[in-house]
Amino acid sequence: MSEARLGEELDLTASYRYSDNATWVAGLSYVNAGDGFSEIGRLDDNLLWVYVMTDVRF
Repeated sequence: MSEARLGEELDLTASYRYSDNATWVAGLSYVNAGDGFSEIGRLDDNLLWVYVMTDVRF
């Protein structure tokens, strides 16, 4: 691989504690693909995705 830089990732996460046993979490992630990703055949474009999850403790 001639390019040492794969890319950069930026994550933004927010959480809300609903109760002692339940938390809601939402996030946004952005990956700025560098030339290294293209060289290894994994990622040609930048990526943006969001997620929402619930964390419940028993």
